[in-house]
Order: sequence, then structure tokens, then C-alpha cells
Amino acid sequence: MASDITYQCSIHKLWLDEVIVLENIFPDINKVEISIEENQNSKINKMFIRFYMQNVKNLVEAETLLKQPLNYIVDLISFKFNTSIGNPYLINANIPGQAIGISQINASLTVKRSLTEKQIQEFKNELTSKIVESSYLPLFKAAMQNTEPVSRFMFLYSILSLALEDLNQKDTVSQQEIDSFIKQSAYWDSKKDRPTANPRKNGAMETIYTWLRNQVGHTKNNSDLTEVTAEIESEVENLCEIVKLAIRAIP
Repeated sequence: MASDITYQCSIHKLWLDEVIVLENIFPDINKVEISIEENQNSKINKMFIRFYMQNVKNLVEAETLLKQPLNYIVDLISFKFNTSIGNPYLINANIPGQAIGISQINASLTVKRSLTEKQIQEFKNELTSKIVESSYLPLFKAAMQNTEPVSRFMFLYSILSLALEDLNQKDTVSQQEIDSFIKQSAYWDSKKDRPTANPRKNGAMETIYTWLRNQVGHTKNNSDLTEVTAEIESEVENLCEIVKLAIRAIP
């Protein structure tokens, strides 16, 4: 017998012009539909993920089957499109002999950004790749859930450090090693490098990302903090991309 279960979660900075349909990607799941609903009046956005299955006996069995695919989908959307996504929760279940409906909770939408056909196809392809199994995707999603730029930046920098430890098979990496990795990416601009504020490093230069990381918590006054926050806001998206490069580089 056919069954379907729908989950809902909040989503920021992303919009779908059409429903994404995934067929026969996950074992024992016939189809998945991903859609986003926009409320023009209140600017509230919701993402829905509906799974279609066969021969599911009850809700417990269905949720057990769907736990991993649901996490893969949500984590990969956050990772691939640098978007903040809330934790998904069940809102509807149509199982033979059972019918469950739960009241919906809304979440705020900040910026609307539509996906291209190419991006949607890349997303579908990556759902069957090893990247969805990375333990760093849930961490990345957690970082993106920080709507405050400074908190998000610091979380992302910590993930970058952890990922480079794995990549280099070391217990710890120095900020110099982090900067060396950053300088290999397209997101490094040597013109933005700054002299370190650490007197023990004799004026060595740091990338803007490491310099901003070190500035947080060490500003002298509110004016400094305002300037640092403004720079972080302009650099946090590039740091997202650097973190993703490190995660993807791990064998």
C-alpha cells in the first residue's frame, strides 16, 4: 500500500520556482518532493519535504526509514546553497489505517534567491555521492543556523580548522597552515591581508579571515567592534566557500 509523509522546516535565502522531484534515489523510497511556500503578506517561508513509500506498516517504521534521507537532504541543501535551515519536523502522515496531522510552525524569510536548473541537477547528483555522508555537513548546517554574522563566522572558522586537521591527518593545525590553505583558493585576496596583532609573531601577515577571527574578543572599543563586524559581514559568504572546499577535499 502507498504511504506518504511530509516534513516541514524553515529556510532562509532560498526560493524554488518549482517542485524538485527525486525518484528512486533512496532505498525503499519511490519519490521525494521538495517545495517552498512563500507568504507574501507576512514574509514567512516554509520548506516541505514529502516522501512516498510502499509497504510501510506504521509511523515508527516510516520515520526510521526516512531519518537518514531526510538528514541528507536538509544538510546538503544548507551546505550546497549556504542557507540557514531549521530542524525538520513531521506535519503530515498518510499511512493505511493511520492519518496524522500536526499544526504548522512558521519561520521568517530574509532574502529570496531562486535556484537554476543546473543547480537543481547538481543537487540531485550529489545526493548519491559520498559528500552526504560527511560528518561535517551537520556542523555546517548548525553554523548556518546562526543568523548573527559574527557567530556564524567564528563557527565556520572552527569547522575549517577541524576539517584541515582531518585533511592533513594531524591533531591540530596552526593558523599559518589554515592561511596556507586559504591562499590556495580563489577566495583569497592578498590585498586584504593584515599584519597580525600578536606581538609574538613580529608583524607577520594574516589573511583577512584569520585576522578577523583574531580580532573578535580583542577589540579595544565599540568603534573597533563595529568595524570588525562590518568586515565580517562582507567576508562570511567567502568563508563559507572556503570551508566547503576543505570539507570536499577530505578523502
